[in-house]
Amino acid sequence: MEGTWRTVKDGLSLTLQVQRSPGDDGWVETQLVDDGNALSTRATLVYDAETQTWTRLLTLPDGATSTFAGGLDADGRMVLEQRSYAGRAIDPPQARLVYQPEDTNRFVLDWQSRGDDGAWIPRSSPFVHERVDRPAPPDGVGRLAFISNRSGNWDIYTMAPDGSDLQAVTTHEAGDHFPRWIAGGARLAFRSQRARDDGGWDRWEVDRDGTDAAPVNLPARLNNPDAGMFPEVHPTGSYLVNAVERGGEQDLYLWRFDGGGERVLAPAPGLDYRPLFSPDGAHVLFISERDGNAEVYTVAFDGSNVRRLTDTPGIDRYARWSPDGTQIGFVSDRDGDLEVFVMNADGSSVRQLTHNDAEDGEISWSPDGRRIAYRSDASGNGEIHVVELATGEIVNLTQHDAYDGEPVWSPATRMP
Repeated sequence: MEGTWRTVKDGLSLTLQVQRSPGDDGWVETQLVDDGNALSTRATLVYDAETQTWTRLLTLPDGATSTFAGGLDADGRMVLEQRSYAGRAIDPPQARLVYQPEDTNRFVLDWQSRGDDGAWIPRSSPFVHERVDRPAPPDGVGRLAFISNRSGNWDIYTMAPDGSDLQAVTTHEAGDHFPRWIAGGARLAFRSQRARDDGGWDRWEVDRDGTDAAPVNLPARLNNPDAGMFPEVHPTGSYLVNAVERGGEQDLYLWRFDGGGERVLAPAPGLDYRPLFSPDGAHVLFISERDGNAEVYTVAFDGSNVRRLTDTPGIDRYARWSPDGTQIGFVSDRDGDLEVFVMNADGSSVRQLTHNDAEDGEISWSPDGRRIAYRSDASGNGEIHVVELATGEIVNLTQHDAYDGEPVWSPATRMP
């Protein structure tokens, strides 16, 4: 099982990294929620030769642990029954994991539950993992992905945070837009028109070195008329949020990852859009026009405590959490044109970071929270700039006569 594996559920992917443990007496499994770029679980898998038993210790994002134990059955499957959760013994076990290898490059993982009659109930659609060969994610300083028409059409590029080491990721005659880092920075998702004749958009993914480009089909419930929107994944990987238009209203909808448990967050007349989970998963940041113009709001995960964080005649947009969740960057035209601002997560201490007569927008935080990348027209056409929060220093990274925009900084993956 050692290596990197990928499984897709409902058009969203999970990456499972399996490595030998330092003591070489077992394996360490790390599950990464690709779109959230958060490590959702870690597990150690250890074999006891004397008892011929495998033990799997699973650590969840909240620190709780769950223990599974078992061995190989007559069909060669590894069957591990849950023995404890958060220090509490479970007897008899009510859940189990079944690993079914199909070949060296594919295995099926089935989370089964026990029925009322004591029999184990397989899932109707278990997780199918396939081995993948991916490039290493960027190092700690990360990389910036962005779009540019410098080749004559819209393609995706990446560069180092100082603007060096420019690399083309896509080179297709169709338009590629809205890049976002997935798989911890080893891969990029984006919207593309390359497979459409009707001007519509599909979701595609590609390794950060430009290889292994492939379309990914999203289920209808996760598509949105706003072409730039992807579903947002909760840091635990268990929930999704997206803006959905129904019956003439566009609201924020939240689901479990499997599509169940649907509910509307902060329902109100007027458009709600661009939802983002806070890094700790406790709140959702979004833009709403419920009060007449676009303002920045937050709502608790359970739908309570709706808070309006901005209140100006101007339009506020592109709101983004800082990596530690203590600040929010956003863009506003309250001074007459779009500028970059930052404020505390409760809406206090608003500070303007850019001051020009151009249009600034499309912001992205650096992994360390010290800088914000954004697109600016200050030089006469779209360029990727970076502003240092502590000093206010601004650097134009691209300096090209083509239009560059939609910057996104690669993530620093960590257990939430």
